[in-house]
Amino acid sequence: AKKNKKIVVFDPSDKYNPFIKRMLGTADIFIAPLGFLTHLENKKNPETSLKEMWKINQKIVVLTMGPKGSMATDGKSIFSEPRYNKVKVVDTNGAGDVYYGAFVYGVLKKWNLKKTLAFANKIAALKCSILGNDLRKLNLKKYI
Repeated sequence: AKKNKKIVVFDPSDKYNPFIKRMLGTADIFIAPLGFLTHLENKKNPETSLKEMWKINQKIVVLTMGPKGSMATDGKSIFSEPRYNKVKVVDTNGAGDVYYGAFVYGVLKKWNLKKTLAFANKIAALKCSILGNDLRKLNLKKYI
């Protein structure tokens, strides 16, 4: 992907090993869940952990925090976005995958980091408002 000048996005889940450490330094966008912090020196403070990951990555690092929203940095600024509260949560299964896809969509649209973060939070929350994974049930066009 790098040889073909493609954007590399990586989600380590809650795992950590030499490959994941290498990907943290290689990926253009590194999106980690809150559980990933257990592998870092700064396990307790999400903002400090985000900075720690950025020192290795030096591109874009995102931390998803479930009901606490998400935060991201590009090294210049740290943006924090609370969860989108305007939906009734029915099913959280797949919300992470939808979040990643929405975040990448924002990047490809060349939105700024704050707008991309807010969009990804909103779309993931909307996914949680339906049972299963049929996003056709949602009118996503009004959010794009």
